[in-house]
Amino acid sequence: MKKRRLSLVALILILSLVMSACVSGNNGNNGTGSNGSGGENSTGNTSVGSDNGKIVEIRFPWWGSVARHEKYNQMMDMFEEKNPGIKVIREPGSWDDYWSKIPTQTAGNNAPDVLMYTTVGQMPEYADKGAVLALDDYIADGTIDVSKVPPNIIELGKYKGKTYMITKGLAAISLTTNIGLLKEKGAPLPKEEYATWDEFIAYMKEIKPLLGKNENGGEIFPIEDDAQDDLLLESFLRLKGKNMFAEDGSGLGFAKEDLIEWFELWQSMKNEGLVPPAQITAEEGALQWEQDMLATHRVIMSGRPGNHLKTIKNYMEDELTIIRLPGGNGTFGEVLTGAFLGISAQSEHPEAVAKLINTWLNDLEFNQLYMNEHGIVQNTEILKQLEMNPYDEITTKNMQAVIASTEPQSSRLPGVAGIFEQLGKSYEEVNFGVKSAEAAVDDFFAEAERIMNK
Repeated sequence: MKKRRLSLVALILILSLVMSACVSGNNGNNGTGSNGSGGENSTGNTSVGSDNGKIVEIRFPWWGSVARHEKYNQMMDMFEEKNPGIKVIREPGSWDDYWSKIPTQTAGNNAPDVLMYTTVGQMPEYADKGAVLALDDYIADGTIDVSKVPPNIIELGKYKGKTYMITKGLAAISLTTNIGLLKEKGAPLPKEEYATWDEFIAYMKEIKPLLGKNENGGEIFPIEDDAQDDLLLESFLRLKGKNMFAEDGSGLGFAKEDLIEWFELWQSMKNEGLVPPAQITAEEGALQWEQDMLATHRVIMSGRPGNHLKTIKNYMEDELTIIRLPGGNGTFGEVLTGAFLGISAQSEHPEAVAKLINTWLNDLEFNQLYMNEHGIVQNTEILKQLEMNPYDEITTKNMQAVIASTEPQSSRLPGVAGIFEQLGKSYEEVNFGVKSAEAAVDDFFAEAERIMNK
């Protein structure tokens, strides 16, 4: 899936199903699943992770490409070798497949043992329904060792004071930039960071006259229209000392004026020819990696998680880099995004899942197989020892700069999928001239209030 905003329909399905689910803990049917398979080394010695001499089975579904499936299978084989009393039942699939199955299985008391989340906001919905275990006891007794992970990173997995998920890879929201095409066009390269949006816009105005057309005869624009991306919006709000949601969970953490300013910022860039017109954005902005507006040379820059850099590079011959989102008077507000692991409250073997999480956090050999597949690992000692892909090195440098200069974002609230769906709808109405920014923002706030109060 190219960009996070494309998953909103799937997320709405998830959240509506979970809200209607009646979840009870520790009584799940942990069968093998239709496409589960164990590793070759999953039998024999039962000294570690065994349950009264029996092999402990844990179900682990994940999403991703065929290449990720192959890598994760190798990793689970290694985990089984290191923990011969545990067998991992593997259930790989696509993003949509994962998020259509998990809520249904959870509602039917057949949830897998291992759960994966992103920072989009799925976990709070499950935590509020008692469908995911708190990890604090496992952290306290050392089963999950977080001593090599920065405390502010652990905070990302907390909700209402408890830790429900641990990251297996992070990146910062940033701007993936085609510096190869800029060089080809004779345009100046961007700085790694801009103190303000005005400074950044001035740079885009400088390069726009030099960009011309792409190989298909289409006009090249400095940046994709990312006004609908909630992570970019949240980063913008944090420059103003605000958050997407109120700290006490009572509602949104910003005012109508803030969202009007955000919409008008992107509309002014569109009017200057810095972002594509609404029709081009609608037609080309939701395509997959190989037809991505960055890959087809329709834009120079695109806002997305930094760990997408090496993936989009697979579809491009150009030299790429990432730069930070613009700051606000020298301060920065980018948010971190990534993939996380948690334990289903229905798992009959939570200790075995905790061992898997700990292995992902602390085992160098395991992470040499993982190699930052789903984001940059956060164990500071392992990070020093990994021989990284050059594009992972760029992503890591950007991520570490963000971690050093911004505070971790607060938890998302349950029901965010519908709120962000309305964000996209409201902006599209502005972008196509159907409504004014003020009217569209009124609609957004009304829908957000309805969702949060139901």
